[in-house]
Amino acid sequence: MLSIKDNLYNQWNIFHRQETYFTRCCERMNTLPMEAFRDTVYGTTRDSTDNCKLKMNKKRDFFLGLFVGIVVTYLTTLTSLQSRSQKTKSSENAAIMIQNDDRLAHHDDNNIAENLEKRVRVLCYVMTCPKNLETRAIHVKKTWGKRCNILLFMSSVSNSSFPTIGLNVSEGRQHLTQKDSGAFDYIFENYRDKADWFLKADDDTYVILENLRYFLKDYNTSDPIFFGHHFKMFSKQGYFSGGAGYVLSREALTRLGTKGKDPKLCRKDGAASDAATGQCLEKVGVKVVNSSDALGRSRFHCFEPESHLFGDYPEWYYKFDANGPRKGMESISDHAISFHYVNPKLMHVMDLLIYHLKPYGIHSTK
Repeated sequence: MLSIKDNLYNQWNIFHRQETYFTRCCERMNTLPMEAFRDTVYGTTRDSTDNCKLKMNKKRDFFLGLFVGIVVTYLTTLTSLQSRSQKTKSSENAAIMIQNDDRLAHHDDNNIAENLEKRVRVLCYVMTCPKNLETRAIHVKKTWGKRCNILLFMSSVSNSSFPTIGLNVSEGRQHLTQKDSGAFDYIFENYRDKADWFLKADDDTYVILENLRYFLKDYNTSDPIFFGHHFKMFSKQGYFSGGAGYVLSREALTRLGTKGKDPKLCRKDGAASDAATGQCLEKVGVKVVNSSDALGRSRFHCFEPESHLFGDYPEWYYKFDANGPRKGMESISDHAISFHYVNPKLMHVMDLLIYHLKPYGIHSTK
């Protein structure tokens, strides 16, 4: 079956051939005796030339009208088809947009997490320095930091635009204990009644706040306790890795901010600030509490996920880890809380995998 466009082309050819034929006919008539083409041929009393022209004009008008009609029909049909096609494509695109619209894909039931955020208030203190603000700290701020009830960045100098709290200490590993001590003093003086738990982390730590609140919800912040990745060195009860992050109860913070100010009990400067804080907390009666899950899997991690998954640990870790180094998925809690040595790109990747990527049709029962 020919298309409208092909029919239009064929009709134009017919019209053109007819017009050419009658034009040549009339040209021949003009060269012959008039008697040869009288009314016996055309049935009229006019001469043959006039009859020929009349016939030619009628034929031309007929075919011209037919041609114009076909053109109008073709254009009308084409416009209608294009309109239908656009509507179909528009409907298909709308369907695709609806399928891929994150507003529909992320209707998560987060009531439990929101309620825990109100009940279990966590202040996050992130240790940083001026040179790390735009290379590390900013990525904490854009990812997990925004889920803290209160987020504070502690540095050696103040920065009102970021912002950071300046502790008026010198930068360098040999002054980390002074920095840590100054940070906890500041938090105790200004925020002890504004949160229930107080988390210390580095600017390359990644924390899943929902899992931290879930873990803390059954503990009493009035008890002198703290949690983290347990190391067994340097004190009787050991201490928690600073990079993996550790969290203090309000009572632990209170004891650190009062009794811990005594320089005879707690050193105020030097390296290994996490060990120094652990020693100080032990002396003021704050207890280390195991944070492993019911299957003995770790929640706080002092390396990035890859190291804990494949067991890529340095030698010193085998001497320090209180629970014995393990590897594989079976060693990491389903409700893991933290990882350390997480670079800025990995922070955003983890945010994507934890909060954005959803396997369709699989729902947690708890």
